[in-house]
Amino acid sequence: MLANIIAAGEGARFVAEGERTPKPMLKIGDQIMLDRLLDVLSKSGFDRFNIIVNEESGVVSEYLHSIKQQDKLDISIVCKSTPSSMHSFYELLQLRNERPFHLFTVDAVFPYAEFQKYLEFCKESRQCDVIMAITPYVNDEKPLYVCLDGGKITSLRDEPANAEYITSGFYYFNSDIMPVISKHIHNGARKLRNFLRQLLVENYHIGYFKFSKTIDVDHVSDIEEARLLIESEE
Repeated sequence: MLANIIAAGEGARFVAEGERTPKPMLKIGDQIMLDRLLDVLSKSGFDRFNIIVNEESGVVSEYLHSIKQQDKLDISIVCKSTPSSMHSFYELLQLRNERPFHLFTVDAVFPYAEFQKYLEFCKESRQCDVIMAITPYVNDEKPLYVCLDGGKITSLRDEPANAEYITSGFYYFNSDIMPVISKHIHNGARKLRNFLRQLLVENYHIGYFKFSKTIDVDHVSDIEEARLLIESEE
């Protein structure tokens, strides 16, 4: 299985809070965030990884190269500063534009057992073009709320508007999205959430899987909460 991983953020919130370590290298408990994600994915059957890191984060790029050599993982690395997560996603698609594939943000922390059920759901839901992981737990400053109808997502909103769930920061893509994202980039769009909205406009069938709780690690205080979530399964 192929995993695309966005680890190119500048971590501006962490810097503002006095944390100078690049976000992918922050420790959750006794494990580096990037290590944990790669470990979870490898144990879950992923064998190919495309990862994008920021040009200014040389330490992250060097660390990935060391992992690639020591652990013999099939990792393709893009070292490029981009204006948005959508542009980072687009850069990853240039490496291996094959389907199906999964997309992760490096700071998404989720329960392992539920993640296994999510992967099975993705395999079985052949009618879906895209599947989003969603959660009722809101710890994001700018969450993307989802409106549901039956087994699919019907709209994505910046405000709650009676929506009970938000996106969790990782996705499954079963259909060709390159024409949509290429057009979106060409038109000057910047936000990943607006690209996801455009998929709905283009009549992509977007399904969902409900997680009880996921953590988007954006602040120093989120690190401890993520640790507690991970340890609750042990």
